[in-house]
Amino acid sequence: MAFGLQNVYGNASYPPLLPAAGALAFERFGHGDLVLAVRVTALLNACAVGVVGSGIATAGVTSGTVARRLSIVAAAAFCLVAFAVAGNYAINGYADLFWSAAALGAVVWGLVMPRDGRSLMIAWTCAVAASLTKSEGFTTAIIVIVLIALRYAPPPLHWPKRAQTYPSGRVDTVGVNWRSAPLWMRSAGYVLVPALPGIAWVALMQHLGISNAFFGGGSSESATYRAGSALSGIAGHLVILPVALAVALAGWFWLRKDRQRAGMGNPIWLWVACLSSLAVLVVTYVVGSFEIHWWLQTSVDRTTIFPQLVLYSEVVLWLVVVFVGWSQPTVSGTEVPASSEMERQAQALADSPQ
Repeated sequence: MAFGLQNVYGNASYPPLLPAAGALAFERFGHGDLVLAVRVTALLNACAVGVVGSGIATAGVTSGTVARRLSIVAAAAFCLVAFAVAGNYAINGYADLFWSAAALGAVVWGLVMPRDGRSLMIAWTCAVAASLTKSEGFTTAIIVIVLIALRYAPPPLHWPKRAQTYPSGRVDTVGVNWRSAPLWMRSAGYVLVPALPGIAWVALMQHLGISNAFFGGGSSESATYRAGSALSGIAGHLVILPVALAVALAGWFWLRKDRQRAGMGNPIWLWVACLSSLAVLVVTYVVGSFEIHWWLQTSVDRTTIFPQLVLYSEVVLWLVVVFVGWSQPTVSGTEVPASSEMERQAQALADSPQ
């Protein structure tokens, strides 16, 4: 039923998560009102945004009481901003806020929060949810999953050679030291495990011969023209970009130690995720078949929800860093670093065999 409704009212190749949720609601409460599926989607939107907000609040949870409360307020403010960015799309049954918030949840929990098993599982769950929601969600989720793998299980930068000692005493390197293979396999596992559900859906659609309507044929417009139009249209929805960049630079120069004390990841991860998703979005508009201005007019306010949320979260996360810098917990009169427990967990993971 989920696939049938999606085939009638949307793109048939879109992943099935939200249509399936609506179908379960119909099965439970009856099939008489399609608004029921819209309400379920709005509820899931709120849940996805809440996961991001909980990550932001958790970033300051081990600081002093005042900092903890201010972090919670900042997280709540971000949730309100997320619904403001999405506008009516947050409550009228569209899937764009859900996949954007889910992908951002993967960014926050997998690339910002201290490295530990709980954060990794939450990040993977969010990434899977995004990949099973929309085609844009799948490509963005793959980007985030790869970045998480690079952070948690970075592969060796090169294949070391085996040392060979000759009777003359000369030592040379020959062949490949296959002891590095497990490290590469571990990194690949960190990508394949969360990416497998989305990849399976894409493979199923290819097997059934179902494709996206966006790429049904060529366009008479030149690639340069389409790229310029796409960049112009996207830029109009990223007014927060210069503010986020200024905040990031200021934070990096003046609050770097406070961010490290909070156990938060390097901000470059978040920016790479944002810029990579924007690059994929521009390429999609360039190689698509729809008339570019009509396509932008009918979609760009939805396709830019994710980068907007990422940039707003960057600002809010640096605000949490400021709160952490204001307040440090004490134990028996001795000052201890904020987020010390999470830092110990992250250090234990970093020191474990890669």
